[in-house]
Amino acid sequence: AVYLPLTRLINLYVAATQQLHTASASFLGATAPKVPYVIGIAGSVAVGKSTFARILQALLARWPDHPSVDLVTTDGFLLPNRVLDERGIMNRKGFPESYDTRRLLQFLRDVKSGATEVTAPLYSHVVYDIVDGESITVRQPDILILEGLNVLQVGTLGEGAPTEFVSDYFDFSIYIHAEEHDIREWYVNRFLTLRETVFQDPQSFFQHFAHLTQEEAITTAKGIWREINGRNLVENILPTRQRDVGTIPTFALPVVVRADNHNGQVGARRHVDCLVQHVVVHGGLRAKVDATQPHAGGRMPHLGHERIGTPGLQADADGGLVLPVAEERTADGCIGVVEHLGSVNENPHGCNGLDAELPFTVHV
Repeated sequence: AVYLPLTRLINLYVAATQQLHTASASFLGATAPKVPYVIGIAGSVAVGKSTFARILQALLARWPDHPSVDLVTTDGFLLPNRVLDERGIMNRKGFPESYDTRRLLQFLRDVKSGATEVTAPLYSHVVYDIVDGESITVRQPDILILEGLNVLQVGTLGEGAPTEFVSDYFDFSIYIHAEEHDIREWYVNRFLTLRETVFQDPQSFFQHFAHLTQEEAITTAKGIWREINGRNLVENILPTRQRDVGTIPTFALPVVVRADNHNGQVGARRHVDCLVQHVVVHGGLRAKVDATQPHAGGRMPHLGHERIGTPGLQADADGGLVLPVAEERTADGCIGVVEHLGSVNENPHGCNGLDAELPFTVHV
């Protein structure tokens, strides 16, 4: 519901900016260089920035006015782990001081100056570090999306240096907002998923978390959130919310989705047949799920929704679980597509009373 109107709004902004550049160049009797329209996306860890940015990139590229849309994350501008260790700030990775801000600013200067090629460092979430000798190349796209924790941060380059902000180079900025208690739970759920997938990789920086029990993993994730990510949100990220052009707020979207019982292990979990009665979508990305008694399908008059499809849960390539497509037709004829990105633990008493918080992505 939020993506198409937003992309149309951005499309209008891009068109107006392109026309302004052309008119200015004509007035000055110069050739207008191709300057990418830069969109900044900010928000907390686990709030859904990356998913939002990828969907936005795909939809913006469908407009004929700007088919070339690149996405760069600020993770590549984090200082290498060895530097963070030397400075004693490894436990503050993701905080403003852990970034090579000068390099990030130079990257944006080059992009906005119309340079034909600009490179950005490549970051690996598996090894949790910058990949030596690897980079991402940006070649004058129509739109560049820059996504990161602190891209709306206000700061200086040091004593005596001129004040310069990353957001000075943004044409449009978006802050992905959700309540902290929701983000914390999403982070814990993501940590549990990573423990069974990425953390199992022998090259993973967090391999030592792979063998934690469920209870130990939850305790560890909550501790990391309390000491690092939650603190960064309160101290550095949330205060930048007022500097965006458009905050993507929390809103509710009723849907009806049925997860079929596979009567077996899928992704190391047994799944129960249940009906998701209501999904509260945060920023168009995440959802809190209330499950009810198993339902045979068909119309749900009290919700005003008719279930069109009942696809089952499947294991994806990363060992996670997806509900590929579930189209829901509402009373006013609108159709949304819900992709399940989480899992439902086995409940011996059925779905009644199941208290689950699952991430969803809503495509329209």
